[in-house]
Amino acid sequence: MTQVFGGVISDRLGGERILTLALILWSICTALTPSAAELGNFSVIIVRIALGAGEGMALPAIHSMITKYVHPSYRSISASVITAACYLGAISSNLLSPYIIEKFGWESCFWIFAAAPSLLWLPSWALFLQNAKAIHNSHFSPDSAVDALPNQSQSINDNADSPLLTNTNENRRECNFSLSFPNSTTQDSIPVLSLLTYPSVWAIILAQYCGSWGSYGLLSWLPTYFSAKYGVPVSSLASFTVLPYILQLLVAVGAGFTADALISPRFSWRPLTVRNLMQLTGMIGPALCLTVCATYPGISVSDASRLISLGSAVGALTVAGVSCNQFDISPNNAGVIFGIGNTASCIAGLIAIPLSGWLYQATDSWDAVFLLFAVHYVIGAAAWAFLASDKALVYESPPSQAPTDAAHDAPCGR
Repeated sequence: MTQVFGGVISDRLGGERILTLALILWSICTALTPSAAELGNFSVIIVRIALGAGEGMALPAIHSMITKYVHPSYRSISASVITAACYLGAISSNLLSPYIIEKFGWESCFWIFAAAPSLLWLPSWALFLQNAKAIHNSHFSPDSAVDALPNQSQSINDNADSPLLTNTNENRRECNFSLSFPNSTTQDSIPVLSLLTYPSVWAIILAQYCGSWGSYGLLSWLPTYFSAKYGVPVSSLASFTVLPYILQLLVAVGAGFTADALISPRFSWRPLTVRNLMQLTGMIGPALCLTVCATYPGISVSDASRLISLGSAVGALTVAGVSCNQFDISPNNAGVIFGIGNTASCIAGLIAIPLSGWLYQATDSWDAVFLLFAVHYVIGAAAWAFLASDKALVYESPPSQAPTDAAHDAPCGR
């Protein structure tokens, strides 16, 4: 529930403080989990809810900051590297947790995972923010920004056709977070309820929901699937369940590089074409793999593992699709649009995991569960194909709040 809130506040005030607050909150809650467990179930539930509230603000804040710190030419790869880091965290925790529990006890997992970001990330983040502020104040006041380009009277914001910062100003290239990028405007943020009137926003919502229905449900039930259907011992499950995360990490980074390269002046692909290629492939591919797993008679455990790993890897292409589309349609509202879409994905997980378990109990068949995942992927792909866009969102203020400056009538991104 905090993802939309985190996105709204980050878009309006900046995501730096929101991200810091989020990490501190979830680290404290992680550290308190063993103590809460001693007090009973209710205490654990409260602590874990607070942890989720902190985690919910993080990714919207990050996506909001991407539009501030990262030039449009590199936003796909930035989003993909950040997503790959999430996969890396899942891989690391799955590999390290059994060892830590065996050597130091289960409580130590929570204490170590709580202390690591506080000790490793917070100091470097504080130093970055301090340096960013100092560089901005000393080099990028409005007057110095104009003086730095003596041969160009137009600002970079006016040069809408230029995909990269000019080579005549290396300082501005290095510290481009302080600039107004070509597809940024000074338009006020679009209200959340107004965002829900745009079909392209619903394309993001539905794609996130349907894609996460499959991915959350599949990855959550994967250990049980291999254990129950094929009798894989618990000690060997890691080799089956970690591989999809590794492949997702690699594919996500490659998808980001590829998307930015195709959109760049060298190839000049339309952003929507690139988003469609990544998103539709990333949803139809897993659907096909799961369908084969469900319908091929007598499929072996090794073949099922390969197909599921392949489907998970192909699904990571969507990082350069739906996860970047908010940068195309409204960079000034990227945080809240991502927050809305990711909220839909979490709702999908809340529904998919128990409903999949109920369906398996009712049918005693993993085939039915996998086909349900595949159907959601196909529905999400269809919704994306019909509703997605790369056109800038045009927001008209109510008559009583209409701006007097004509420049504010320009749509986001123009």
